[in-house]
Amino acid sequence: ILCLGSIASFKDDLAFSIIKHNGIEVLKNALQSENDQYIKSAVCYTIGHLGRHSSNHANEVANSNVLPLLMYYHMSKESTDDLKEHSFEALRKIIESLNKVSTLEPLLQICSERLIKTILNQLVKYLNGNKQQQKEFLKNGGLAKLQEMKKKVNVNLVQQ
Repeated sequence: ILCLGSIASFKDDLAFSIIKHNGIEVLKNALQSENDQYIKSAVCYTIGHLGRHSSNHANEVANSNVLPLLMYYHMSKESTDDLKEHSFEALRKIIESLNKVSTLEPLLQICSERLIKTILNQLVKYLNGNKQQQKEFLKNGGLAKLQEMKKKVNVNLVQQ
């Protein structure tokens, strides 16, 4: 697993070859079925390197439906610190390369406070000046979710 991560980190075309040969599905299966957290941590490391090169890489990873799993391990109380950190780094790398609002938006529903800034930066980048994506974001409830999050932040600041 670590070997695949090292290969994926080396060159973008090697990472894409791993993706195209069902590497993500194998890694996703390991993430779901493996009991050892250090192996899950290695899987997160590898997935992060597969998705970090470009928006094509990131979209392929996102389309495999592995991001919710990474988010789960990042936020789970049962995860080791190492697993939490590797899943966070994988998510951050992939999110920074995503270019579809429709892929970023669902992450707002389940993301940790640590990832909010990364997701918002990407949303700003792709919503700014794009009327079609702005309408879609509004229609799908993305703006409402952001307003809800803002209220929570304001309530927390008032309570402190």
